[in-house]
Amino acid sequence: MIDRSVTEIASTRPLLRREIKLACRNQRGELIYLLEDPLSGKFFEIGEKEHALISLLDGRRTVSDIIALSVSGPQASGLTENEAVSLIRMLSDARLLESLSDGHSQRIREHSSEMRDGDRVTQKAKGLFFLKLPLGNPDRALSAINRVLGSVPGWIFAALWFAVITWALVIYGENSIRFAEEMRGVLKVGNFAAFGAVWLVLKVVHEFCHGIVCKRFGGNVPEAGISLLLFVTPLAYVDASSSIRFPSKWHRILVAAAGILGEFLIAALALVAWASVSPGVLGAVLHQVVVISTVTTLLFNANPLMRFDGYYIAADLLGISNLYTKGQKATNYLWKRWLLGIKGVSFPLQGIERRDQVIIFAYGIASAAWRVVVMIGLFLGACLLFQGAGKILAVMVAAAMVFGCIKGLIKYFKESAGLEKAKPFHLLLRAVAFAGLLVIAGRSIQISPSVTAPAILDPGHAGEIRVECPGFVEELHVQNGAWVEEGDKIISLQNREVKTQLNSMKLELARAKLRADIYLQDENIAGYQAEAKNVEGLESKVEDLERYVSTLEMRAPIAGRVYARDLDSREGDFLEKGAAAIRIINPEYRELRIAVAQSRMDAIGTVHPGDTIAVFDRDTGVFHEATLERIRPQAGLEAPHPGLTVPGGGPLVVRDSYEGGDPVLVSPHFTAIARLNDEQELREGELLWAKFASTRGVTLSDWTLQRVQRWISSSL
Repeated sequence: MIDRSVTEIASTRPLLRREIKLACRNQRGELIYLLEDPLSGKFFEIGEKEHALISLLDGRRTVSDIIALSVSGPQASGLTENEAVSLIRMLSDARLLESLSDGHSQRIREHSSEMRDGDRVTQKAKGLFFLKLPLGNPDRALSAINRVLGSVPGWIFAALWFAVITWALVIYGENSIRFAEEMRGVLKVGNFAAFGAVWLVLKVVHEFCHGIVCKRFGGNVPEAGISLLLFVTPLAYVDASSSIRFPSKWHRILVAAAGILGEFLIAALALVAWASVSPGVLGAVLHQVVVISTVTTLLFNANPLMRFDGYYIAADLLGISNLYTKGQKATNYLWKRWLLGIKGVSFPLQGIERRDQVIIFAYGIASAAWRVVVMIGLFLGACLLFQGAGKILAVMVAAAMVFGCIKGLIKYFKESAGLEKAKPFHLLLRAVAFAGLLVIAGRSIQISPSVTAPAILDPGHAGEIRVECPGFVEELHVQNGAWVEEGDKIISLQNREVKTQLNSMKLELARAKLRADIYLQDENIAGYQAEAKNVEGLESKVEDLERYVSTLEMRAPIAGRVYARDLDSREGDFLEKGAAAIRIINPEYRELRIAVAQSRMDAIGTVHPGDTIAVFDRDTGVFHEATLERIRPQAGLEAPHPGLTVPGGGPLVVRDSYEGGDPVLVSPHFTAIARLNDEQELREGELLWAKFASTRGVTLSDWTLQRVQRWISSSL
């Protein structure tokens, strides 16, 4: 296949623009050249091979001559023909070239732009998540500040920084428990406005630190502004890319790390101030400053998998230039060579040390996975922030990205597939096989997603004793106001009918066992097996009925003080099933009332009193431990607590009762009672979520399909 892009540019006579500045630096024994475009303020980093080819761009030689000399002539650079053509395309697209033939130069630009149309569609789609707002050139203001601060030796700043950080760490050690407790309210919805304001101020300080350190070492800062992530999260930025030409890697690292170090200093000062003030609005703001300046800075700015500060620090420490670009080329090679089976694809890391190749491949794979995670996070964030409109935005971005990929694939088959010996039929077979493997994996992998149920903290019902087996009050073992321990007898009920039923069932069980023994002695195997099953069923019924009868002895579920009006006059009264007989009050007991949908009980399986369950707060992500006390044996339409219903701010939907009275649940729920084990402070009536381990397996594909269907139905 003829590469038409080569024939199109072959007769042009390119020349590097006169304004372009060229500098070089030594990196681990290798010369790295920097091309600086002063008009755009952009920098381009190239190696010795690329520099050798660029030195041939004198405006007299044609591209054909340049490629011939670069590949195999006396001035060979060591680049392949494809690499040489790609480099010239890159220089043209970056508008670093001019030509004696303006028409040809224009066609080079148009072709280079066309080659990147697919990427541009994808970038514009991603741009829907990011809105960049330039605010001007801060270089003059930073120069004025640098004239004041530049006379102060750097070791003084370093000593002050370490002293303040050490002081703050000591303060944190003394107040770590209080700090952890206040973390619960950081991500509350009501705090988003204050969180955003603090975030913006800190990010401005962060970028100021980049700019001032860049100026200190002689760099330029031509632009500053604000980017809006998902249109609501402000991210300040400055263009400190001129630091790339600094000969000292430690100067470059300091410029990249300046924002992180500056935020850590702010966090340390805020922590010291927070520890000295009483809880309140000021304390909450200072606490947010500490969290944003440390946790979020480490998660995003210091993360080397994103092209922020951590990436440039890692690249300089590793001594690998263009780490991100090389990582992308490495993952593209893996994708084409080993997944798609394209044998003609060239190895992108020729001439690079083995150690660096391993690092680049590992980084490329990790950064690609991280990009997927970030995009999924942005999709979910858009859906949560903007509800239905966010879902439409997410679908639009996804469709645009898919469109860009398809367009790029078509161009690849038109222009590059022949050079790499890619056969469409073989690629199609591999794609079908890969899709088949995904389907098989999805249908084969079994998962057991946990079951979550809404819960509410309700200490007022902690000691409530309700009747399970109805009966007449036979004996009162306590008096109103008396203190009882957990497990003490409170009331004894009498129900002769149920006890007679239990005795009759026990007698029937004894008869069944006798018949089974007789069948066994007579070697009547069929009769024995049938009777054995009957015995098993009767034993289960007797066990359930014994537990039911045991509830006639009503015992204190917790330690506390007895509270019941007219308790002394209750003797002889008949108590209906479900009636609240008595209440034990203990202000230190923290009970959770959990509503488990009847339809989810099968997935939960068997749970027993005394089992430990996890309880978490969706707003803060903080987990608590709780001990399951009991689950009421029957599901009902009565809400376990008004705070769990939609009118009370919970998730359970209710309707008007047909018999009148309080609203009832739309679907039946079991009520589970649990006791919180930890000492963390929680407010009465706070909505939480209990997590139960699931015993019901589901295939990965079915689970994914259910999630997608639920997502679609929630947006309609």
